[in-house]
Amino acid sequence: MAPNSCSFYTHTGSVTPYSAVPALRFLHGYLSALDSSDLAAYSSKTFFADAALYHAADGTTYRSDQEIWDATKTRFQDMEFMHHQACVTRVFGPDVKRLGCGEKHVINSQTIMLYRLKGWEEERMLEIPRMFEFVVGRVEDAPPSSSPANDEADEEGENAENVEDGAPQDRSGNAEPTAVDEKRGYQGLQIYEARVWWDSGALARAIEEKNKEEQKRRFREIMTLNNGFLGQGRR
Repeated sequence: MAPNSCSFYTHTGSVTPYSAVPALRFLHGYLSALDSSDLAAYSSKTFFADAALYHAADGTTYRSDQEIWDATKTRFQDMEFMHHQACVTRVFGPDVKRLGCGEKHVINSQTIMLYRLKGWEEERMLEIPRMFEFVVGRVEDAPPSSSPANDEADEEGENAENVEDGAPQDRSGNAEPTAVDEKRGYQGLQIYEARVWWDSGALARAIEEKNKEEQKRRFREIMTLNNGFLGQGRR
């Protein structure tokens, strides 16, 4: 393949961890992490490079892996359930079935996000179209350690057995992701730049509506309690 050539691959429907295209396997891992409802269990470095850029739908740009992951956890902290259904995903790159050193692939995925806020009835669900565009590449070398303790920790991390989502395993083979897990990359890839388009205001409106419903419920409980006391006083 000529150095300046570009291939692309179009995938329709859900992404899986078994695709022959590395970028699709990476996307599956990222969406699974979002939908896990336990973002604190993942390190910011699992999916984002140290100096990654993240252009959010509200115009905010986050400029490091930690900023990005902290903002993501804050945005979805009111979620009880979330699921991203991929509709159409396209991957662009020199060769979509392999990613060489210094190469970057572009992922463009159109999804539908289904979600339920904490405290909602189980059957109550909202959906929002959401589109992701990621520039992914192979994991860069980690910055040099500043202390022997860090060197020892890095060595232990390299020797640990890992499952596909980058989480360490216990002796039974079960995944045990922790907030302090600093594994870099998912299947050897990280996001270097991201753009996300969606109506983020819809989530804010849903949260505001939920808070108003909670205030009304508390008011009704107080009134019911007060009426009970008044009824007892009349006896």
